[in-house]
Amino acid sequence: VAKSLGEDGVHNTLYAAVREESLEAPFMRDFVLLAKDLPFSTLKGIAHPAPVQSA
Repeated sequence: VAKSLGEDGVHNTLYAAVREESLEAPFMRDFVLLAKDLPFSTLKGIAHPAPVQSA
């Protein structure tokens, strides 16, 4: 049985922590690309985050 999570739904932010030595590994690059792009193409109502501004 599907239950509503409220009128506006639930909104969360996904964070990832990666060891510096793994950052450039091909598997990690692929994982991060999938994590960033897959939800936007498959889940209805998911929006791209605002660009990160550097200090």
